[in-house]
Amino acid sequence: MGKPSELFTRPTPTRSYKRIFLISTEGGRTEPGYFSRLQNIIGYGKTELKVLRNTNLSDPQKVRKRLLDAMNRTSLRPGDACWCVIDRDQWPQDVIDELIRWASGETPSGLSYGLALSAPKFELWLLAHFEDMVNNEHTGAGAVVQELQRHLPDYDKTITRWKLSEEDIRKAIQRCRDAFGDGIPNDVGTTMHCLAEAILESVNR
Repeated sequence: MGKPSELFTRPTPTRSYKRIFLISTEGGRTEPGYFSRLQNIIGYGKTELKVLRNTNLSDPQKVRKRLLDAMNRTSLRPGDACWCVIDRDQWPQDVIDELIRWASGETPSGLSYGLALSAPKFELWLLAHFEDMVNNEHTGAGAVVQELQRHLPDYDKTITRWKLSEEDIRKAIQRCRDAFGDGIPNDVGTTMHCLAEAILESVNR
């Protein structure tokens, strides 16, 4: 019989690292509610969505500041992602351009930045889960919400009875890509599909 040390090798401790998506949203109810459902769909094994809930009305610059402050408090590693999620609304173009430059600029320590901009508002992304966007005629904020309520009659800034699925999200991604591409919208469109796709892909790595 061999020596005990030859019969048993203590396994080297390993620790799987979850990829973090640090997300700062302009809205305090709809967006966090959506990302919470998305987290439930992808599970908690490989990817964690850390959503910085906004409790007050704020402009895009404050959304980014909230994200930058959280980045300093969070242990991030190469491959983690930091995103701002905002509505186009009536914000001045120079404010939007500043965020675009930030999102497309050089990032530190292997992190990635992103800007999920929806015009006129986040609800357009939700609507894409139900309808084709190529021929979308709902360009005003009120019209988008009204059309969304045809599919979610109880929608009022919160998502309650919607049985969201990964298939729904993938359909929305393709519809938005077909209609809007991946560029920042000038008029009507969204880049939320870029964030949603990055999240889904992170689970399958």
